[in-house]
Amino acid sequence: MSIFSQHKCFSYAKNFLAVFFIFNFSACSQHQLQQKTSITSPQPVVPFSVKNQFGPRPSLINTSNIYQLSDSQKQKFIEYFESPAVSWLKPNKRIYKYLQRYVENYNFLNQTLTAEQSLSQSQGNCLSLAILTTALANTAGVETGYQLVQSAPVYQKEGNIILSSQHIRSLLFEPQPELETGQISLGQKGLIVDYFPSKASHIRRQVNSQEFSAMYYRNKAADAIIDKNYDLAYWLLRETLKYIPNDENSINMMAVVHENKGLSKQAELLYRHGIKYAQNKLDLLRNYQIFLKKEHRLNDAKKIKSQLNSMNVINPFDWVDLGHTAFEQKKYSEARRYYKRAVRAAPYLHQALMGVAKSEFKLGNLRAAKIALNAAKENAFDAKTKSLYSAKMVMLRKQQ
Repeated sequence: MSIFSQHKCFSYAKNFLAVFFIFNFSACSQHQLQQKTSITSPQPVVPFSVKNQFGPRPSLINTSNIYQLSDSQKQKFIEYFESPAVSWLKPNKRIYKYLQRYVENYNFLNQTLTAEQSLSQSQGNCLSLAILTTALANTAGVETGYQLVQSAPVYQKEGNIILSSQHIRSLLFEPQPELETGQISLGQKGLIVDYFPSKASHIRRQVNSQEFSAMYYRNKAADAIIDKNYDLAYWLLRETLKYIPNDENSINMMAVVHENKGLSKQAELLYRHGIKYAQNKLDLLRNYQIFLKKEHRLNDAKKIKSQLNSMNVINPFDWVDLGHTAFEQKKYSEARRYYKRAVRAAPYLHQALMGVAKSEFKLGNLRAAKIALNAAKENAFDAKTKSLYSAKMVMLRKQQ
């Protein structure tokens, strides 16, 4: 079971909208009077395979095309942008108004789309919305920015892959006023475009345009891993690492790709490289521990487990797995306890909710089972799982 991060913005909210606030950067900016020469140490080279084990490089979408709109989409937007109805508004506010109309019928889709795809299909995830926002801003000549928002880790399971999501939002800036000699800018006003806004969220850090573009390729690589298309995932991650060398998420995924291609030595080099240089080592350590167990290096795996335990962080799927084990042993009360721990850690986790439902059913608590099963259905992403839960709900009703 491999673990890695995406910028997919999983959410268990039923309703969503773009919410916009006026803000000022807290950091002051000013013109430098003289240039300073900075000496940067060379980036350590990521030890991925370069011996054609992943075939020739496929044709990948060009970065500029990610933000490209069709001619008809551009024309429709420009007509709105320049119309008398909104021409009195500041440019960034006009984009907000256009997006506000667009998201009224927007469907959350657990998939990263280009700007053209997102606008034509009226769907996508938070990164798709940020990409679309950028495309409209580029068309209108409005400056953009991006923020990684701190939120509770959100996990989703696809086969033997666990995805942990991060939340990205975009900024639309007002034009900077010209400064007179000696004046200092105290900030730049703008609007925040957020897919799933929350009063409790706070900024983790700013994201530059290079990293933002890399997120598209990294998300696509994650989709390729889920589809077991490891050759495509490899080349997408190579693209990601061009933009953000030594990105821990990309290195972690690259190690998973090599491992699944049977390149164990290269996979271990990647895990060890990532653990050495990454700031956030959690997913790397988890996957490295799993790798060592597969290699029957149990003493090494125990050392990594001790390191993980000292970090005092638990993946909710750990509780789910314990619940599954207890359920298979017909220890239904114990299984329910583990599943509920997973739900407390991640209330949106349909696998945990389903575990609660089947445990309650075995314990004879049909009403509680029905409530948990309904919650599992509400929080499932794909139609197949929702349909399965609906069928189980019909069977449960027949028991009453």
